[in-house]
Order: sequence, then structure tokens, then C-alpha cells
Amino acid sequence: MQLSNFKNVAISMEEQIGDKEAKKLLSQAVYASCVGANDYSYFVDNFPNATQLEQDEYVNNTVGNWTDFVKVIYSNKVSYK
Repeated sequence: MQLSNFKNVAISMEEQIGDKEAKKLLSQAVYASCVGANDYSYFVDNFPNATQLEQDEYVNNTVGNWTDFVKVIYSNKVSYK
């Protein structure tokens, strides 16, 4: 979801100020992201009897998704379109 939102903003910026200027601004931006609260609340509420293995897998998946998000944001090789 966050990556999709980021890409939508990047596309909008490219349309409004041009590709070169958008990439320049995005490369100089400081990003803040929050991960965890909603993700873990959803899991706990919907899977109250999850085993330790299932909990660990969920945590690893969530961390992996966030890691991918950070890598995409800080990569200048991303095509937003």
C-alpha cells in the first residue's frame, strides 16, 4: 500500500513538474514511514490462535515488505510509470 501510494505521488509529480525535476526532488527528499501498528493489530484480531511459527512468518513478511519499500524509495532506478 505505501509503495503504491509513493508511486502514485511520483507519477503525479512527474505530470505536474516534469520527469527530471520530479526525480531530483524525490532523490533529495527525506522519507518517514510507520510500520507495525495496523499490521499487527489486524493479525492479532483476525488470527488469535496463531502458532508461534505463524506469528514469526507474519513478522518476517511484514519486515520484508517494509524493507522492499525502503529499497525502492532509495533506488534511483525505479520507473514509476
